[in-house]
Amino acid sequence: MPRKFELTFQRGAEGRVGRWKKFYRGKAYYLGSGRGKSDLVSYREAITAWSSLKVKLDAEIVVLPRARDGEYDEVIREWELVLSWSVQHGADEEAVVAREKLVELRTRREKSRQPPVTHADRLWSRFRVDPQVSLRIGDLAVEGAA
Repeated sequence: MPRKFELTFQRGAEGRVGRWKKFYRGKAYYLGSGRGKSDLVSYREAITAWSSLKVKLDAEIVVLPRARDGEYDEVIREWELVLSWSVQHGADEEAVVAREKLVELRTRREKSRQPPVTHADRLWSRFRVDPQVSLRIGDLAVEGAA
């Protein structure tokens, strides 16, 4: 006899036999009849019925995309590419950074209240470009064309 029942036995009334019951997501499910809590045969049958019913109920759950899922997916894809490149080219330090960032982003994505994706989450935030260098490169391009 199991010490803790996954199902509850509800005794019958007025000539009706008892039955096994399970509350799941605010709804009661009745899974077969039995003579009492000690009726192991009916309990095992009810557990089997509950297992198959739970699989069906869980399959019906539709996960709706949240507002920031797309942003997170995009940033996660960027960091997955960084990780892949780092591993292929033996850049161990970059691979560690990418792994840590991926764990952080995936954790934040699964929160019920997703924080927004920030500038620091983007790959390009790791690079600093000197505005003077950009101007000089632009000047060279203009001079070369003239």
